[in-house]
Amino acid sequence: MNVTISLRSIQRMDGDTETAEMTARGTLDMLADGARLCYTESPQDGGAAVTVLVRGTQTIIERRGEISSQIVLEEGKRHACRYETPYGLLTLYAQAKRLAFSKRGNTALLRAVYTLEMSGAYTEQEIEFRIKEVSPC
Repeated sequence: MNVTISLRSIQRMDGDTETAEMTARGTLDMLADGARLCYTESPQDGGAAVTVLVRGTQTIIERRGEISSQIVLEEGKRHACRYETPYGLLTLYAQAKRLAFSKRGNTALLRAVYTLEMSGAYTEQEIEFRIKEVSPC
């Protein structure tokens, strides 16, 4: 189904907090064991193609563009994840604290709170996707 996505992300590190918000149009496909959300960021947000796959207890956020990444989130489990930049490949470690996906009627909500670790430095990430079905016209 065609959707409008309102995304809010919060990043906390060393007492500093950064918040970002964006909207995009995309698609939401309901699967037997979850959902797949796809959208393309606007050029000022990076222009990447993003796929969010919710399957059972796992959520995978994949971003393809100038900066590409694949973050695997699962409560209670630590996953090595890739983060590719024009300058090289980095390995991050992700661990979800809370994951939630719900769908009611023509709206859906996906929330994730997780930590990212790189070389002993930690950031706490919080993302919220508010998804609303729109007509294809």
